[in-house]
Amino acid sequence: MKYANNFDELDNYIHKSPWGAPVLASAPCSLADVMSEQLGCTDTGIGIGPDTELLYSYSYSLKCPDTKRRYHTACDNFEEKIVPEECVLKVFKTTLNEFKNRDKYIKDDYRFKDRFSKLNPRKIIRLWAEKEMHNLTRMKKAGIPCPEVVILKKHILVMSFIGKDHVPAPKLKDATLSSEDMKKAYYQVLNMMQQLYQDCNLVHADLSEYNMLWHDRQVWFIDVSQSIEPTHPHGLEFLFRDCRNVATFFQKAGVAEALNVFELFNTVSGLQINSDNEADFLAQIEALEKRNEDHVQKSGKKIFTDTNDGSPPQLNTDDD
Repeated sequence: MKYANNFDELDNYIHKSPWGAPVLASAPCSLADVMSEQLGCTDTGIGIGPDTELLYSYSYSLKCPDTKRRYHTACDNFEEKIVPEECVLKVFKTTLNEFKNRDKYIKDDYRFKDRFSKLNPRKIIRLWAEKEMHNLTRMKKAGIPCPEVVILKKHILVMSFIGKDHVPAPKLKDATLSSEDMKKAYYQVLNMMQQLYQDCNLVHADLSEYNMLWHDRQVWFIDVSQSIEPTHPHGLEFLFRDCRNVATFFQKAGVAEALNVFELFNTVSGLQINSDNEADFLAQIEALEKRNEDHVQKSGKKIFTDTNDGSPPQLNTDDD
């Protein structure tokens, strides 16, 4: 963990820190100061060129001395908001190597695909930040523990800090939990996955013990810029991968009640895929996705079949 005493150091850490490494400000500072310092220039923290196409994200936190400080911006229609005492700034950046591994999460997301095809790399960065904001907003409305969006400005997303006094909450993989708390965490994750899919119409698409925090005896979901709707061409495959990660982690942690990957997938999705063979299970998932793709080509609508009650779930296609 790195600490910065001023904004020059913060900016230096943003450019030199590994992807996703948090950098914390040790001296109290205001959100207004940070927004002015970090967003004063259009290209702050971004390198754009013919070979810079992949999004990366960096984050650091700041502590505001006045928890009741209010601010307004044009993009908020001048609505006043209360700034949390501690915030995290997630700065989206570009580089080259893994763009092709990540663009599938946004170019095939029906909420953003039309815009994605028309954007240059600089604007794609902002679209990623916007995507995370929309996903977090849905999750917060559904009551899922996650960072709260404070403000989005260009390629920088300001969120509430999960932790206390500059000490970030540990990732679930690093947290020391009693057997009772591990069981509690499992049922929280199970419920949150169901809420995410059924209430938010989202699949995390990168869910594991690395993207869950343990704070105040509660699991928190983080890092949802890649999260997609189940109607994504590979949405159910991503859900299966999430379920495999979760099932493996809790089974290894000794939670006897943990469902296996197949049971967990059906429980979260409400589908009834009958197989305990992974290859066959995935083949049925891919066939279901293909039927939905064919249906969309014919009618322009996305619809799932094979649910527990025989009727398709009602999918909300509104873009927050």
